[in-house]
Amino acid sequence: MRKILVCSDLSDRSHHALVRAAQLVRNHSASLIICSIVDDDLPPKMVDTLKRETAEGLTQACRSLGHDDAEIVVEVGEPVAAIMAIASRVDADMLVLGTHRHRPLWDLIYGTTMERLVHASRLPVLLVPNPVTAAYSRVLAGVDFSPASEAALRLANLIAASAKFTTFHAVNVPAPGWFGGASDSDEIRSLTKEAENQLSAWWQERELPEEIARPVVIPKSLPEAFREMRYEVKPDLVAIGAHGRSGFMQGSLGSFTEAIIRWQFCDVLVVRA
Repeated sequence: MRKILVCSDLSDRSHHALVRAAQLVRNHSASLIICSIVDDDLPPKMVDTLKRETAEGLTQACRSLGHDDAEIVVEVGEPVAAIMAIASRVDADMLVLGTHRHRPLWDLIYGTTMERLVHASRLPVLLVPNPVTAAYSRVLAGVDFSPASEAALRLANLIAASAKFTTFHAVNVPAPGWFGGASDSDEIRSLTKEAENQLSAWWQERELPEEIARPVVIPKSLPEAFREMRYEVKPDLVAIGAHGRSGFMQGSLGSFTEAIIRWQFCDVLVVRA
């Protein structure tokens, strides 16, 4: 972890992300880069004033966190395209975002800037919705045997090295009565056993850090299993391996990942393979 890019609009919501990014930078001796984008539809004089005031505000925010050496980038343009260009130019390893002000109709049609950034980014994205009070202590992660799932586990272990890990694998079993009578329980046991065998082989091949607990197999749908584990673990970080290609098309992350991003009850790490 060499360079962490955090996006800020100087709001309280984006300040949460800056605090978390500053914490990670200290822990990993990384470089902190903070960027902000000014709307290019504004009059030129207003743009110049906003750029100057934003740079001053970001400098003050970094100084308050003890990061006088942070690189500050303020540019004009469309937020998603501009941030992706900055991330590429500075060769960032991770993008850290706060939540954004909700605009119900706009968000329904176009998605929030945060959601569009997660869609567009090939970098790991860390979403920080709440005030930061401590380092991570409880990590929850689902495992589906994919490269993205493995990548999410490894990066979560890197940024939350002292946390307790709880991992699970959901087996989507048929609804009761699907196989008829008593055979339901037999089929569920068979599906669960098959998943456990797959998990054992996958886990042994991956040689993941010992700090990461071996997943428990849960014979429920992914949303049901996650909901159950969420209430049991009360995580402060959820790690997700996202599937699909990056881009601006809705659905490229998968419906479950989309739901978690919008739920935002704790920090969420989204990693692509």
